[in-house]
Amino acid sequence: MASIDVRTAGFIFSAYLVFSAICAGSIQHCGADSRVEHMIYYSSDPTPKDRAKALVQNLTLKEKISLLHGHDLLIGDYVGHVPGIPRVGIPDQNLNDGPQGFRCNAIQSKCIPGTSTAFPAGLALAATWDPSSAEVWGTAMGAEFYNKGATVQLGPGVCLARVPQNGRNFEYISGEDPYLGSVLAKAAVEGIQSQRVLANAKH
Repeated sequence: MASIDVRTAGFIFSAYLVFSAICAGSIQHCGADSRVEHMIYYSSDPTPKDRAKALVQNLTLKEKISLLHGHDLLIGDYVGHVPGIPRVGIPDQNLNDGPQGFRCNAIQSKCIPGTSTAFPAGLALAATWDPSSAEVWGTAMGAEFYNKGATVQLGPGVCLARVPQNGRNFEYISGEDPYLGSVLAKAAVEGIQSQRVLANAKH
C-alpha cells in the first residue's frame, strides 16, 4: 500500500493543484460538489505539499487508481475524460483536441459542427515571431475551450519541423527553430491557462 501511495502522490499532487488553480472561485463550473466537506483543499493557508498530503490521505485505493486512466474515449463531448471525486472536491477532467482550436467530436457529441473557431495554424503564428500574438492566440482558444466545458486543451503543438514531408508541420508553433518555439510556446501556454484551462503541449 505504501508503494502505491508514493507512486500516485506525485500525480495527484500535480493534477489536483493545477485544477485547483484553474477552478479557483469556480468550483461549480469544474464539476466539483459545492458541499464538499474537506475545504482545506481549496484553502490557500496550508502549503501545496500539505494540501496534497491531506488529499491523498483521504482517498481510497480505488479512487487513486481512478485518477490514473480515462473513461469513455471518443464517446462523449471530449476526446478524454477522467471523472472527478466530488467527495473531496476533485473536479472532472475533460480533455479535448487540439492545437488549432476546439474539435467537435463526431461520436455522440453535443457539440454542433461549425461552432468552433478556425484559428490560425501554429506555423502561421511561428512566422510572426511575436510572443504577444501567440499569447492572444492562446487566450482566445482557451476561452473557447472553457466555454465549451473543456478543462484541458491538448495543445499547443510544439514539435520542430525537421522533416519537410511531415503533413502536420503546419500545426507546430516552433517552425524549424527551437529557440523560437521556446519563446512562442510559453506565451501561448500562458494565454490558454489564463482562461482556467490547462494547456498540454504536444506531441
